[in-house]
Amino acid sequence: MARGIGIDGCRSGWVAVILDNSVSNVQLITATTFNSLWSAINPKHNHDYILIDVPIGLPEGIIGTNNTHLDRNCDYDCRKMLIGNRKSSVFGTPTRQATRSSTPSQTNLLINNKKLSKQSEGIIPKIREIDIFINSQLTGSIQDLMEESHPELCFQRFNNNLGLSYRKKRSIGRSERTNILINAGLTITNINNLLSHYCFNSVAKDDILDAAILALTAFNINSGILPKLKVSNSNQYDYLNSIEMNMSYC
Repeated sequence: MARGIGIDGCRSGWVAVILDNSVSNVQLITATTFNSLWSAINPKHNHDYILIDVPIGLPEGIIGTNNTHLDRNCDYDCRKMLIGNRKSSVFGTPTRQATRSSTPSQTNLLINNKKLSKQSEGIIPKIREIDIFINSQLTGSIQDLMEESHPELCFQRFNNNLGLSYRKKRSIGRSERTNILINAGLTITNINNLLSHYCFNSVAKDDILDAAILALTAFNINSGILPKLKVSNSNQYDYLNSIEMNMSYC
């Protein structure tokens, strides 16, 4: 008995796909804040496993108090693993100082000599929200329950490790990802039910598909069907060695 849960950010807040004890038992939950999503999911240790497409652990540079990393190795390593043009889907993770700044790109430049892309700046509110949540859970073995992953890597792995051909924002890209989910065990009926939650300016179809592949990955790991793998071999930690900076996949 196990649940695999995938979480992704969306325009209105957060979306989670849950596979409850079977790939045929699929549920979708949305919430405006991560804390409210967490309460709705109500995850339990030794029963649930969650993968989220948001950085867990942020670099602080050589002046940091929680770590002295300039960058995250897992971002580089994940980018290397992706085939073709999907490498660009791995954004540079901002420093913690940048996520608290009114001028994040300039602050990031001061910390690690790198400006932030528009994509990285755009997801700072989500990154900050997760970072605050993780900080509140440091005494609760949070990474036994929830770890970071990357949807494009998970799609590639369930595609016989072949690179995806199309961007997820395109209709043909969504069809490509839908076919991968079907081949991995989800039914077209369940996928269409998930996609029926699409709402313009609220939850995009690609957000739902990303959450679904993360849930499928989490379910396979949590059920012991496939082993959990890590993107990086090198160890990087945050919050004084309490939180690993890495991504999990199968």
